[in-house]
Amino acid sequence: MFTDRNALIEYAYNGTFYRNEDVTNPDGDLIGGDQTQREVVILEVDCDIQDSKKVFQSNVIKKEYTVYFPLQRDMTLPEDFKEGIYFRSEMYGKKISGMVFHIQPTQIGGFNGERGMEVDIQGTDV
Repeated sequence: MFTDRNALIEYAYNGTFYRNEDVTNPDGDLIGGDQTQREVVILEVDCDIQDSKKVFQSNVIKKEYTVYFPLQRDMTLPEDFKEGIYFRSEMYGKKISGMVFHIQPTQIGGFNGERGMEVDIQGTDV
C-alpha cells in the first residue's frame, strides 16, 4: 500500500474556540423572564485534530482530542484564549466538541521554525 503524500492536507479541519456568556434581562430581573446564553467566538483556526484517548468514568465515556494549529509570525492569541473555553469542529462528518483543559506552544514545523499551539480538549460522548 502506498500513500500519496501530495494528496494530504496539513490542516484539514476548521475549528472554533468560543465561550458562553450569560445574558441577563435589561430590567435586571434575575428570577423571572428568559435567562439565555450567548456564544462569543474567540478564535477560528485551520487545525489538525487527533483522537487522544477514551476515559470510562461513572457510566460516561469521555473522549480526549488534541488539536494542533499554526501561528503566523505576527499573530498573537486573544486574551480570552485559555483553559475553560470550548472548542467545536467536525472530523469526517463526526462532530467534535468539548472543553479546553490544556494549552501549550509547540514547534510544528520543526526546522522551518514554524510555531504553533497544541490544545487538549475533553469531550463527552455517550
